[in-house]
Amino acid sequence: MSRLRTRCAPLFQFRFSDTRDRLLIIGGILAACAHGSMMPLMTIVFGDLTTTFINNDQFDQFWAQFGDEVSANCNNITKEEAQANYDEVL
Repeated sequence: MSRLRTRCAPLFQFRFSDTRDRLLIIGGILAACAHGSMMPLMTIVFGDLTTTFINNDQFDQFWAQFGDEVSANCNNITKEEAQANYDEVL
């Protein structure tokens, strides 16, 4: 019985690959890593977007209740000017 050389199984499957194949494999690995990192980043982006929508709704509710009072007490400030200042405070 002859002794066969044992090789590492994961690397043994690439024994017929040339330089182009190896570059494509490395490129695929890098693309997969970039694709996998997008989900956590999109979670952050959509979380900030949701926070912006909530803050805007809170200001609209505030302005509906107290807009006339605020405008009278602050030299007839407009809703847009008040919202800009409201966003700075948050």
